[in-house]
Amino acid sequence: MSELITIDEKINYIKDDFGGFISGLKFFINEKNIELIKAKNSFQKQHSVLNGKIERLKINLLHAGAIKDKCVEKLIDFIPTVNIDKLTQVESFHSGITKILTSKIKEEIKLLDFQVNDVDQSLVNIDEQIKAYAGKLNKPKELIDEVLSLTIRKKDIERIINFT
Repeated sequence: MSELITIDEKINYIKDDFGGFISGLKFFINEKNIELIKAKNSFQKQHSVLNGKIERLKINLLHAGAIKDKCVEKLIDFIPTVNIDKLTQVESFHSGITKILTSKIKEEIKLLDFQVNDVDQSLVNIDEQIKAYAGKLNKPKELIDEVLSLTIRKKDIERIINFT
């Protein structure tokens, strides 16, 4: 009989405290979600900056290359006294530097791609955390399970008492 009274007290306590619990849980979850949303915004900005850098580097790769012979011919037509040998030497030097810079740009793009992947993973993790906190608010499972198990135990004790 004392167990029945204890169970009733626990059930009533949970029912009475449930409103306060939900209010406190909402406050906690809202505070946590605000932090997560701020972090998400920061990662989204970082993602945008990294993608912008990658796009600029890819554009630089597209425009890297030697001067075409057609351009040299047009230059000769425009300036007949141009020193072709000197122009060829300068272009050879530029080609060497272009090869070096092209490889460095490709390395930088790979590094930035890794950083973008890390940021993407962080965004996925934050989204999962936000969903998890929202789930806690919508389904206070632990309390419901506790009330359910106490109610079942109460019914069992009442059956035993009524049977005897």
